[in-house]
Amino acid sequence: MAKQKIIVIGGMIIVIAIITVLLVARLTRNGKLVSQSNGNYLPINSKTAISEISDDLVDSDKFNFVMYQDIQNVEKLFYIGWEGNNTSFILKRYDIPSKQLTSLTNSDSTMYKIAYTGGDKIYLTKLTKYSTNKLYDLYSYNLTNQQLTNITDSENYTETIIGYTNEYVLLDVADLTPNADPKHTKYSIYKTSDNTITTFLDTINTVLGMEIDGSKIVWSEEKSGNSDIFMYDITTGQTSTICDDPSNQENPDICGDYIVWCDHRNDNHNYGKSQSKKDDTNSGDIYAYRISTGKTFPVENTSDSSIYPQISGSIATWHMSKKGSVNDLATIMVADLSSPEITPIPASSEISHKYPPLIDGDMVVWMDMRQYKLGKINIYGYRISSGTEIQLTNTNGRDKIEWLSFPYLVYNHNNDIKNQDGKGDLHIIKIR
Repeated sequence: MAKQKIIVIGGMIIVIAIITVLLVARLTRNGKLVSQSNGNYLPINSKTAISEISDDLVDSDKFNFVMYQDIQNVEKLFYIGWEGNNTSFILKRYDIPSKQLTSLTNSDSTMYKIAYTGGDKIYLTKLTKYSTNKLYDLYSYNLTNQQLTNITDSENYTETIIGYTNEYVLLDVADLTPNADPKHTKYSIYKTSDNTITTFLDTINTVLGMEIDGSKIVWSEEKSGNSDIFMYDITTGQTSTICDDPSNQENPDICGDYIVWCDHRNDNHNYGKSQSKKDDTNSGDIYAYRISTGKTFPVENTSDSSIYPQISGSIATWHMSKKGSVNDLATIMVADLSSPEITPIPASSEISHKYPPLIDGDMVVWMDMRQYKLGKINIYGYRISSGTEIQLTNTNGRDKIEWLSFPYLVYNHNNDIKNQDGKGDLHIIKIR
């Protein structure tokens, strides 16, 4: 099962800048890098199915969609969506073959974030108390008998799902105790096989990104004035330091044997609090760590700024620009970390304003503003096995990526290119 990840960025400010044009290249099926002379993207494939799910308002978050396949191999998309004109988000099911949408929970309470670890249960957080603060508890939803079961019930803590794998649900547990330090947060693992919850990090420090893959969790945590990369192994219960260079290391991701992050050891402009800070002078490089060898190595180390790395298998992708901002002209880069000589290559054929990429399986996707003057923010993709760029949507307005689990992509379309509130038509694409 693929990890579900997405980065949500606010509205982009157009900033005119110059960026060096890079040689367009591709990854072959054996992972070696070869040049590609034709940098043109392919139009939407006529075999690619695009279906409208609903006109729901959805809460833009990477953990609001999961895919499930029943015993008849019917694929179903579960998501948290708006219930009519009410003020609640509820659990819904979209049957892909029949294109049927069904509301599964009542609108009397709000659901928030879901996870699927296999079997017949979906895990979600549900608003249970609403006084001074909103308190969410962890619940399970049985796909067979449609029953909701409460797992946690805390008076002073609120739980948020921030990751999951085949056996574990990763939780951010915020302390809402009166007079408690507002920065106090616990990070815990719920093990679905025995219904146990283990806290592995109890901190008041700022955590700059946390991801889970298999039985390992990585995060960046600010300590002593700068942020470092750490890893927790669920099976051994051990926490280890992956990188503690004196500069800032932020926004890590993990898949299998590799960890990637944005590293500031080679520049004079550290992000400090967050990479989403709108500062056109920020810089950064991409570094990686191979767990099996314990070795740290640079993936991309140029005068350009590289941010928001993601990884699937041994393929890493990131957003690269001159000034280290999503407001800058940029290209989407990829690199095979298992190659003897790591050579980053551009996945996008045109330099334009872009949102950071997502990667899963054979596909990298991103929101692209190359046709902004025509009233379009569309979605483009890069198929890793063929080294081909693909335009996945080509409509007027704003197409906003919500969720990727190859070969499925869910996006929200709004005719207003400047729309930021999540309203629009929800669509699903099966990329073929």
